[in-house]
Amino acid sequence: MAKILTITDFGASGSGYRSIASNICKGLSALGHDIKVLGLEYKGEQHNFDFGIVPVKDFVEIGRVVTVITNEWHQDIVLVILDIPQQIACLDMFKMPPFKYFGIMPVESDPLMFPWAMRMMEMDKVFIISQFGTDEAVKMGVPAEHIRIGIDTEAWRPPTAEEKSMLRNSFGFDDDTFVVLTVADNQERKNIPRAMEIVSDLCKKYPDKDIQHIIKTKPRYGIGWDLDDYSRTIGYNKNYRKIDKPLNFMKLWSYYAVSNVMLHTSKCEGLCIPLLEAMATGVYPIATNCTAIVELLADERGYLIDYTKVEPDYTDPYGNSKRYFAKRSHGLELLEAAMLNTPKTNREYVEGRKWDIAVNQINDAIEILKLS
Repeated sequence: MAKILTITDFGASGSGYRSIASNICKGLSALGHDIKVLGLEYKGEQHNFDFGIVPVKDFVEIGRVVTVITNEWHQDIVLVILDIPQQIACLDMFKMPPFKYFGIMPVESDPLMFPWAMRMMEMDKVFIISQFGTDEAVKMGVPAEHIRIGIDTEAWRPPTAEEKSMLRNSFGFDDDTFVVLTVADNQERKNIPRAMEIVSDLCKKYPDKDIQHIIKTKPRYGIGWDLDDYSRTIGYNKNYRKIDKPLNFMKLWSYYAVSNVMLHTSKCEGLCIPLLEAMATGVYPIATNCTAIVELLADERGYLIDYTKVEPDYTDPYGNSKRYFAKRSHGLELLEAAMLNTPKTNREYVEGRKWDIAVNQINDAIEILKLS
């Protein structure tokens, strides 16, 4: 069995990377591999994982710690689960390392630019968390493999009718309140204001209907939007609730449990775990018709919002890639349709996304390396 040092974001406040890393490391450990984790944003909180987690504050500290661990532990593989720029920062630290480098990452939008593709080719194994992203990498000659990220559908389950009614009452909602949920970081790519505008438009069109918009986000960092101010600007602050503090799992699940739809207006996505969580809990997803979102909501698993055509295509400074702006009028049309005619959710799709599939993919790659 292999010694695997994992580097990822392990912040307790909530991170898609923490979810991915914890489940993959747990699975690899169950297969007999020896696991250690270096956790960015991890503050030494108690945990029940059967592997050790070392808190690291930045990439300078990661470099120092990896050097010490390499000299003393002699890991076989460094598994980095982070965005491509952070992957490149790790590659820059590990010049001709005595271990293999596995990377798990998103490709958030198209096209994958050439400098990033060239650095990805330095990795011994490249896993991309969507088929969309994998296809973009392959176009650039990167020998990437799609790793199918799982979801715990026992934990992320639909509420019973009794639970839903009880929770709604505790939130101050009636049984006929139409509750829209948005779960997204307060950053440019997530485009939270467009979701707010769409819900505001619905409130204005149906002034006698009780409509509530819950936004679960993180505190504003530097250039994030002042969402409270914007809710007043567009005139729906009475229909809006912002939750920007860390939540334990049951509290987070309860926000899904009281909701009718998930509205996600990102300009692009490398995967979008909240959409999987929504489908698992019986919340109908509505999201921008772009990038990895398309594969998640294909086959009528959700409504896809058309994006506004920009001429020429809008090129973002993050990776020189495209951004897709959800069309406000079409978002309103789809949200209205979901309110008036409750669409059927599809839980079967997420039930097929088992974590052992991803774990076995990595284990297979380890076995191939042993033979090479």
